[in-house]
Amino acid sequence: MLWLFIFYCIYLSSITYLAQSFLFTENIIYNSYGEQLSYDRIEEIIDGQNRYAWVGYAILPFLSAVKFFLVACCLLAGASTIGGVLFVAKIAMGPIGNGISLACTAYSVGRVLDWW
Repeated sequence: MLWLFIFYCIYLSSITYLAQSFLFTENIIYNSYGEQLSYDRIEEIIDGQNRYAWVGYAILPFLSAVKFFLVACCLLAGASTIGGVLFVAKIAMGPIGNGISLACTAYSVGRVLDWW
């Protein structure tokens, strides 16, 4: 499960990097804010965006772990409601974590492929 989580975080980081590098370029920012803001203010926005880009990459594993944990809690709550306490005792967190990791990775890959 850990290797799939690491792959998921690397995958999301690379997609974020590609989107920031090729989609949200400086030309788009200049064209979007050119009539509303001065050139110096646009430069400040771009510098701030470049300076704090690492924050998104640093928070990404933490947010992914929280997402996986909340999905696992929802699955366990649903399993206990439907199957009773005996069914929950037979479920280990490992298979649930693997399933969540695979589902999130497949969903993200599908979203990127659909987007392109």
